[in-house]
Parts: sequence; structure tokens; C-alpha cells
Amino acid sequence: MSKFPSMDWFRELKERANGDKDFQAAARWFKGNIGWRINEETYSLGFSEGRIDTVESGPKDSLFMMAGDLEDWNELLAKGTINRLFRQNKIRIEGDKVEAMRYWKVLWYLTEVARSIK
Repeated sequence: MSKFPSMDWFRELKERANGDKDFQAAARWFKGNIGWRINEETYSLGFSEGRIDTVESGPKDSLFMMAGDLEDWNELLAKGTINRLFRQNKIRIEGDKVEAMRYWKVLWYLTEVARSIK
């Protein structure tokens, strides 16, 4: 299995999310890029029609970005939820916060799928 964060890990996330019916239903109307910033590294996930189409290194004109320290991301992936870590200001939203809230369910399912990668 790939180590978080790496391009291989994000490719695995793409594959698993694209195979998850709940994620696909939540993301069916979302089109654009979401960034994940882990410390100073940034990855961009490109969405279209309920699927992740692209995974790239760098921010890539993201509508918004989820950002946090590696320690906080590891907590999210091990035992937390995006809701709790966001409320605790461990995982922050950068960029268009209105769009992030509008598509919160996409973020929730995406991070739940991410937790399944060991």
C-alpha cells in the first residue's frame, strides 16, 4: 500500500472513490478541483459527473482546499472525521468556503473513502 501523502496514495484514493456508490451519488453535480494541502505539499483532485478524473501535484486552480498539518491528516485518516477536525480547526478550508460548504457531503464521503486506505 502507498504511504500518505504521495501521488500513489492519491491515485489509490481516486480508484476507491470512483468505485464507491455513496461517493458517486454525493459528487454527481460537482465539477472542478479540490486541493489537499498537507504541510507544504499540495495535491489536486479533478471532479466531473460523480468521479475523480485527475490527480495532480500542485493546487491546479482549486475551488477550495482542505489544509492541515501531517499530524492532523493522520488523525483524520486513523480515527477522526472531517466534521470533528474542521470544528477543531485542525483541517481548514482555504479558498471559496461557500463552495466547500455547498459540497460538504462530497468532502465527507471522500475523507471516509480515504480512511479505508491503509
